[in-house]
Amino acid sequence: EVGEQATPFEHRSLGEELALCQRYLYYQQAGDAYQRFAVGFMSTATVCEGYVETPVTMRADPTLVTTGTVANYAVYVNNTIVQCSELTRQRTSGNVIQINATIASNTTARGAVIMANNNDAVFLSYDAEL
Repeated sequence: EVGEQATPFEHRSLGEELALCQRYLYYQQAGDAYQRFAVGFMSTATVCEGYVETPVTMRADPTLVTTGTVANYAVYVNNTIVQCSELTRQRTSGNVIQINATIASNTTARGAVIMANNNDAVFLSYDAEL
């Protein structure tokens, strides 16, 4: 600190410290195969929009970071599990992140979907580091 007199130590709760950290990185670990990470709808016959709600508003639009290959992610649509061929972050609004998944199979547009991993070792993270 500048000057000869130090200010008192700033004590923060664990929850407050975690919230400050989550502004920079939000992490979703799979844990189990077919664990859901977003819900959404089919916007076209091959593209679905999913929405992830983060615990806090991130400091900037995050970059989507995935592990493994895009084949490690799937979409539940019309009671069927369909493998993704592309997964991208589209936009962020407050503490909601839109993820688009492209699938090869034609489905009914506007149907509800659940996005999930199909491998228990994968993760998704949203990186808004400086």
